[in-house]
Amino acid sequence: MSAVRWGVLTTARIAQDRFLPAMQKARNATASAISSPNGRAAEVAARFGIPAVYSSHEELLADPAIEAVYLPFPNGLHAEWIIAAAEAGKDILCEKPLVGSLEDYARVVEACGRNGVSLMEAFMYRFHPQHQKVREFIDAGRIGQIVSMHARFHFVMDRSPGEVRLQTGLEGGAVNEDATPSTS
Repeated sequence: MSAVRWGVLTTARIAQDRFLPAMQKARNATASAISSPNGRAAEVAARFGIPAVYSSHEELLADPAIEAVYLPFPNGLHAEWIIAAAEAGKDILCEKPLVGSLEDYARVVEACGRNGVSLMEAFMYRFHPQHQKVREFIDAGRIGQIVSMHARFHFVMDRSPGEVRLQTGLEGGAVNEDATPSTS
């Protein structure tokens, strides 16, 4: 099986800290292109051995060698870029949350369906080995009858000025309606 050729749209911190290091370890995928209008793509490409660098996301999406794209944009930009990637015929892995509204969800599902591309939200837990082990325990009866399960996914929010997840209009999440820290 040949390696899937991935493009990364933006030089976001999560792409550099998580996605690209994992891609370097993958046997069935390779980071083949990166784009950024802010001029940082060449620096990140050099660090991770990515051969193609684009100064616009549209250029990367137009590259016929790229089969799939990773979208680590701020939340409020997800729908726009999912649709652009779908229109370009690229399979898509988008950071969470996929979109911020039912309307956007309908739009991205329609675009992906119309263009015959796959779309997946980047929730890492689906493939984590610890979950496979829990499934083995359940299937073997080692845990007993499951009545209820509770789980949490969270992280400490960086609340310093300029944090992209707290910028008004970029859909930072249900608890981030107002990015202004409380003074009480």
